[in-house]
Amino acid sequence: MSHNSQVAATAEVQGSEPVPVELDTEVPGLLTFKHLDIYRSLDLGAKKHKWRTTKSQELFAFLFHHREEWVSKEILLDKLWGDVSQEKGLTHLHTSVYQIRKLLREWNMTGKLEYNMNRYRLLSGNLVSDVDQFEKSMVYNVITSDNIEDLRHMIPLYRGDYLEEHDYRWAQAKARELRRKYTALVMDIARWDMELGRGKEAIEQLTILQEREPYSEEICRLMMEVYASMDDQQGILRLYHSFTLTLNEDLGYQPEPETSRLYQNLTDK
Repeated sequence: MSHNSQVAATAEVQGSEPVPVELDTEVPGLLTFKHLDIYRSLDLGAKKHKWRTTKSQELFAFLFHHREEWVSKEILLDKLWGDVSQEKGLTHLHTSVYQIRKLLREWNMTGKLEYNMNRYRLLSGNLVSDVDQFEKSMVYNVITSDNIEDLRHMIPLYRGDYLEEHDYRWAQAKARELRRKYTALVMDIARWDMELGRGKEAIEQLTILQEREPYSEEICRLMMEVYASMDDQQGILRLYHSFTLTLNEDLGYQPEPETSRLYQNLTDK
């Protein structure tokens, strides 16, 4: 992804509504989907922070992951510096804390990295993050004409799984949970589009989703329903056969009975 489109994703954090004049784009922006990046502001072409060490970046990511909560020094040493002596770990921890505080100060962030009784916590202050925006939007119950446009704007925010490229073990459970929410969101929007006769748009979104989740029976079933809503029998046949082939060649599986039944029902017409 190019630098500009990354910043555009940061700017996207602000949502798509007409931007009020007083909106402050000078606040720092944080991207956590796919890769952790901090930008000086939400403006296009904003400067990106260069981390001095990968561990200071991981410490920031870990404290942001637990933002507003106190985390003990023992946990930090165990999770981030478990492979070195405690003495060495402490030295690295203190250096990383110093680098994060320096960043907060130099970039005029209102957030703080606090220390108290052998514990640290990060208060994110005016930092705008993609994951906060995404999670706030994911509390919808059903899609309505009032929330559909805001929800559509969450899709480009999801550049990849949460902190995917860093391979942090402690982030994996959260990454799976966010991926489930993203998958459900794309499918909900596709159903909405299908019901409004926008099958082509639904298929476009679901095709991208299927590239991420090639073995998902649910995605395959929904795509067949969309093709059926467009009276596209060829689409149903192509999709079912390529899905069956992928399952068989990669996993040695057959599609679930529910998927093959749906295929039969849709092609018997």
